Amino acid sequence: MQDKTILFICSGNTCRSQMAEALAWQLCEQGVFISAGTRAAAQQPTSSHALTLLRERGIDWRGVSQRLTPEVLNQSDLVLVMTHEQQQLVEQMLAETNCQHISVELLSADAEIADPYGEDLACYRRCMQSLEAALNYRFRF
Repeated sequence: MQDKTILFICSGNTCRSQMAEALAWQLCEQGVFISAGTRAAAQQPTSSHALTLLRERGIDWRGVSQRLTPEVLNQSDLVLVMTHEQQQLVEQMLAETNCQHISVELLSADAEIADPYGEDLACYRRCMQSLEAALNYRFRF
């Protein structure tokens, strides 16, 4: 992972992808991590439940959302998505921009990671646990 930029993708970039990015920064000694959303509005704050769970893990996070664009995509070496739909959208964008060198994969090999947006803290906690398990498995911590 040394000198690799990993882009985490979700829908709004206020929950899952920012939590994954923050966790990756905490867990990984090498690499660069960024996140974006396929339908994100720019500069939206991270959800309060996501911030609560990140603080529980000792992460002081101050992220804001950004929309997935070809420019953001071109910064990455590997794109990790939460759903098959997001994978298809990213692959289409890659084809349209002739960026065939970038790999796109589901973050979790087991299942899609459900969007907790608008749900209660318990739902966010389940999402966080799924993200942690996927990151630990993928990067073998």
